Amino acid sequence: MKSILNVIDVVLPIPIFKANNHSQMSNITSNLILSPVISYHDYIVAKSTVVGLGLTRTMEW
Repeated sequence: MKSILNVIDVVLPIPIFKANNHSQMSNITSNLILSPVISYHDYIVAKSTVVGLGLTRTMEW
């Protein structure tokens, strides 16, 4: 998770969003998070964590 957070901070610098008073971030995920057909528990937990981290970061901006 630390590496994902570092990438977000480098690629999407906070001052740009604060200057524009707008923050938006897109996550590309599969439908396994919302409706898991196959039991890939590790994958589902990891992807859900990334989506949650993205939502939290955009709320902080």
